Amino acid sequence: MKILLALCFLAVPLFAHAQQMGPEELVKKMTEEVMSAIKSDKQLAAGDKQKALKLAEEKILPHVDFEEATRLAVGRSWREASPEQRKKLVEEFRRMLVRTYSSAISAYEGQTMKVLPVRMKPDDTEVTVRNQYIRPGAKPVGI
Repeated sequence: MKILLALCFLAVPLFAHAQQMGPEELVKKMTEEVMSAIKSDKQLAAGDKQKALKLAEEKILPHVDFEEATRLAVGRSWREASPEQRKKLVEEFRRMLVRTYSSAISAYEGQTMKVLPVRMKPDDTEVTVRNQYIRPGAKPVGI
């Protein structure tokens, strides 16, 4: 199965400046911008990796707090890592996400993304934004 475009919206922490809009609105906006770019660019829709990388760098990656995302991915071992190891982990995790996102964007084949309502309290500092990846002729996939 091809990598899902939904991977672009992994549950990774977002920068504080994104708090101007709620998490649901931010994910919707990012989804709309990415899908619109793919639909309007034939080369991108056909799988142009360089254009997909550029789109990921412009529309998705500025919103990712890579240090926090890496810390969550590494788990308990993060505390045991030296500052230099942490720096290297963040760099490599970012590289991996860039490849994942650009591959997911280049795998677009007419699918859509439905952002589901977010359940959160006003003082919540973390929230999961759930999505449904919808492909023509297939059941929706929860993300």
